[in-house]
Amino acid sequence: MSASQLPAVQATALQAVARLQLYEEHLRQLVGSWLDMELYQSVSAEVDNIRASCAILPGLAIPIAALVVSHADLVHCLWRNSQPGSSAGIAECDTELQEHLGNIHSLSRKCLRAAGRPDRAQ
Repeated sequence: MSASQLPAVQATALQAVARLQLYEEHLRQLVGSWLDMELYQSVSAEVDNIRASCAILPGLAIPIAALVVSHADLVHCLWRNSQPGSSAGIAECDTELQEHLGNIHSLSRKCLRAAGRPDRAQ
């Protein structure tokens, strides 16, 4: 990366951190009010925006993939838990949520490092 690209990378990384924080807030709302389809669509769009923001940042392909996969796993668990006769329980969905939150925080820390602000990492 050239020195002229650094400000753009830093700005993109900080934008990704802000998007991750907003996404986490909305995700927690979604978990608390599952089957709110408007909120679900908004949260899903946020994942796409985060993925797009992080795509140009170096070294984030694996953390982004982990975020997308754990998002899908959590949504699937919530959906299964909402079905009559479900085999998924609240504990399973809570485990998925905790794993996903870990992926959110990990990606956020990596974005902060890319922005040159590792001291502000969660």
